[in-house]
Amino acid sequence: MNPDSNFPEPILWQFEEVLDLHTFKPSEVGGLVSDYLDHSKSKGWRTVRIIHGKGIGNLRRTVESVLRRHQDVESFRLAPTELGGWGATLVHLKATEYKAAFWLVPSADYESILAPRILELAERFSSVPFLPHLTLWSGEWNPGQNQVALEKLKRSRPLQLFVEGFDSSELFTRTFFIRFQKQPELLALFEQLNTGGEKTTDGFDPHLSLLYAALTADQRAGLLKEKPVPFLACLFERLAWVRISPKISQPSDVSDFKICQLAHFQG
Repeated sequence: MNPDSNFPEPILWQFEEVLDLHTFKPSEVGGLVSDYLDHSKSKGWRTVRIIHGKGIGNLRRTVESVLRRHQDVESFRLAPTELGGWGATLVHLKATEYKAAFWLVPSADYESILAPRILELAERFSSVPFLPHLTLWSGEWNPGQNQVALEKLKRSRPLQLFVEGFDSSELFTRTFFIRFQKQPELLALFEQLNTGGEKTTDGFDPHLSLLYAALTADQRAGLLKEKPVPFLACLFERLAWVRISPKISQPSDVSDFKICQLAHFQG
């Protein structure tokens, strides 16, 4: 845990598309295979191989029992001879329903101001807290391409963005938010992620949400009378690659945010 942060650091597991069970105890196999399948789905892998060995078949049957129950398994079969034969099982996972997003994340100093405010609003309006962020881009969940994009973005410098104002709306993802100015360095990062031209800077509204909730017009008007934060500019020193639901329309969707990697800008 980062002592300067109210949110846990992401756990980066070291997995490959092959899981070899030979070094694990039989009592560990059930939970391990289930966790491995969860991670494989989050990485966007469609086919993975589980090596259980031949023996008398007890380990294979344990693996198959987990595969039959797991919600993300589409099908499975014994591997062809060149991939282990009946000593390994190939698993085909269901297509992912996630999207990817890249967030600009404030420095620890600014997070220490924003996070308590987000938590207080979430508790007041029966919602859920989240890591303070400005969404730079959201799109296809493709771990390989997403990782390449992240490595390129990390080479940039930290950004100090100036506050343009505060606003609210009926949109769940823009219930109450800070709007930032469209500064050149911010637009450059946005355009770097939108090389295909599917999104333009005209439609880019850089903002940092303080609350995700369904509020009445009176409640939103009341929030706008409050002073949300005591600063006129915010320093963004970090970049997050995040797995999100295709549609964010309720608190459970916010709870499903998964930070795959949180990195500092290196420029």
